[in-house]
Amino acid sequence: QPKTNTTTVKKGTKFTTPAGTYIVTSTTTKKESITFVRVRKTSIKSLTIPDTVKYKNVTYKVKAIQAKAVKGCTKLTKVTIGKNVTAIGSNAFYKCKKLKSIVFRGKNAPSIGKNAFKSIASKAVFKVPRAVSTKQWNAYKKKLTSKTGFQKKKMKLKKS
Repeated sequence: QPKTNTTTVKKGTKFTTPAGTYIVTSTTTKKESITFVRVRKTSIKSLTIPDTVKYKNVTYKVKAIQAKAVKGCTKLTKVTIGKNVTAIGSNAFYKCKKLKSIVFRGKNAPSIGKNAFKSIASKAVFKVPRAVSTKQWNAYKKKLTSKTGFQKKKMKLKKS
């Protein structure tokens, strides 16, 4: 039985920061994690999904972006995805029409749900860390497909 934190935060607890709402997905010591659930305001122009968020004196790794979390943020132009994110839900950035810059801070490509980037700016640029290995680069290429909303002929994937 893994040891859990003595804090009163339970798995499933939702809390809100200036950026948005999160839900606690693990309270196991050293494996504390949360999921980004929803943006606070759909009128935001820029969004950073941080590597970690502190809540009630516990630092949680942000491991996922929930399905439809940022859907319909029509003014959003840039998103930075923290290095601990391992999953992006379906329709997460659906219809963020002006979203043209997507920066991944993690070397390992997260799983990307269906239509996660559908109906974003047609010339969007997806950036991955310069230090990614060939294997990691290929994993990003495999996961960014037309099924996730990535348009090979118009959108770009590059190292930054």
